[in-house]
Amino acid sequence: MSQDHFSVTSSTGWFGRIGNSIKGILIGLVLIVVSVPVLFFNEGRAVKTRKTLEEGAKSVVAVSAEDPSSSNDGKLIYFTGKADAEGSLVDDEFKVSAAALKLRRKVEFYNPLFPALRSSPTAVQEPPAKSKFLAVTNRVLSPQSFSSHGNPPSLDSLQYLWNAGNF
Repeated sequence: MSQDHFSVTSSTGWFGRIGNSIKGILIGLVLIVVSVPVLFFNEGRAVKTRKTLEEGAKSVVAVSAEDPSSSNDGKLIYFTGKADAEGSLVDDEFKVSAAALKLRRKVEFYNPLFPALRSSPTAVQEPPAKSKFLAVTNRVLSPQSFSSHGNPPSLDSLQYLWNAGNF
């Protein structure tokens, strides 16, 4: 089977290049003008967050996890202790169970990936006919990438998270 190969060549004149340069300079100046107020706003939020954390650190009360007291109602408290879940979490589909606080199913596919197309200012190149490799990915690839089988339209229906109810 014969494949036709072609390349597209384009050229930009001197005035076109100067125009593109001026556009780039103007876009850069606009980005600088916009970025200064955004940076100022972000720094203001960082200062406010730091002050809030310092205030919280001064007013925090350490309590015992075994003996909670109602005298600490409405106060900022902290405690440490062992977190135990009642029973175990079970993924019935894969017959997996664990005595844990959280069980997460993560889905990945063994998919064919094709190399990125290389382009130059003068030509667009097509990928070689048999150029691909296999890799594990956690995203669904388009069905045009391969024809041997189909993938589900989304991984969201296959991924799941179980949380322990009482601990």
